[in-house]
Amino acid sequence: MEVLFKTMVALQAGVTHTRHQIAERFEFDRRRNELGEGVISAAIAVLVIAVIGAAMYAAFNGLFGSASSKAKEKVDSIGG
Repeated sequence: MEVLFKTMVALQAGVTHTRHQIAERFEFDRRRNELGEGVISAAIAVLVIAVIGAAMYAAFNGLFGSASSKAKEKVDSIGG
């Protein structure tokens, strides 16, 4: 009976140890998979800001191009 009990305890300890190792491995894999998350988020933020900047540049050029041509027309009509 004592041998059976020791065998059961050893098996249970082995199973517990194996479960612990598997849990550690999954935790390590999960942490390793999340290592690039900050870099990816920063890259996305930079791209969004670049798109907004390009849109603002286009709007700026359109607005002041139109204003410049209207001002030139008014100056030419005054002088001519």
